[in-house]
Amino acid sequence: MIAASNLLYGPQGCGKTLLASAVFNETQQSERSVVSIDTSDILENPQENLRRVFDAVERFQIFGILIEDIDGLFGNLRNHHPATHHYLLKQLKHTNNNRVIIATTRNPETLTPDELEAFSAILPILYPDKNGRLDILRVITKDVQLDLSVSLESIADITEWWSGGELKELIDRSLYIGQGVIDFQTLSDQINLLQQTVIVKRRVKRMQEFLAFTLEKSTHQPSISEMQTKFSYLLDDKKTIEKSMPVMDKADIERLIKQNQRRLVKLKEQKALSGMSVDPRVIIEIEDIEKEIEKLQADLEIFKARDVG
Repeated sequence: MIAASNLLYGPQGCGKTLLASAVFNETQQSERSVVSIDTSDILENPQENLRRVFDAVERFQIFGILIEDIDGLFGNLRNHHPATHHYLLKQLKHTNNNRVIIATTRNPETLTPDELEAFSAILPILYPDKNGRLDILRVITKDVQLDLSVSLESIADITEWWSGGELKELIDRSLYIGQGVIDFQTLSDQINLLQQTVIVKRRVKRMQEFLAFTLEKSTHQPSISEMQTKFSYLLDDKKTIEKSMPVMDKADIERLIKQNQRRLVKLKEQKALSGMSVDPRVIIEIEDIEKEIEKLQADLEIFKARDVG
């Protein structure tokens, strides 16, 4: 039986929203619907809009509530609307067999203890292992014509640290280029292109952070022993991990800085065009990218200092 309020956390593209949708589809009764809370709409008038949503859920006996990127909503309410923040926590803690709330976040460590304790269950949705990648590839190629040269097992083996979303993009790109048929050469070319965005060392570090969070919140995680076994190598000494995984060089960092800077320019243009009605998620992403650029530039300075030395 699914818990009354659930927090799914993990990297982008790993299927948090997809899993939430699947849970709702499997568990909802008869015609009872699901409502998705749009953070940008809520934040226009948090006190009134949030209460209106939950009143409607109660009145029309809506079964499921999906809140994506709840860390952004929590942060805004916590800083600017404390009464509404308290109201949301109360709703999350409310035990009601007639409704299920599922929230998602990429940054669980930014939630306060009170916010985390409001959830009945906290579950990690992390990068898939080889078997997981193979399962994903089988699903997304079920209705795709694959050339005999294509081995899904081989693709799963060489796409370590890829998310499900990236595997889907790989197949979509290859299908478009192959005009309906995917061969090994097309897949290889697209893997080489997409691999440039998969900075393994950073994903390992982020996975360590997710795992540490999972272990710390073990009272919310019934399958914690499985998590420890599955990702035990991530608990090794940092130097051991760095030796066993590809290390970013100066060119990798410079390329990633440029990618983030281009994305930042587009987001700031979008923000400027939106005026007062800017989506709060855009602001959050701008802040995240700016922080990432700062970290990358600090790493780059270390490389430059080594070169001088």
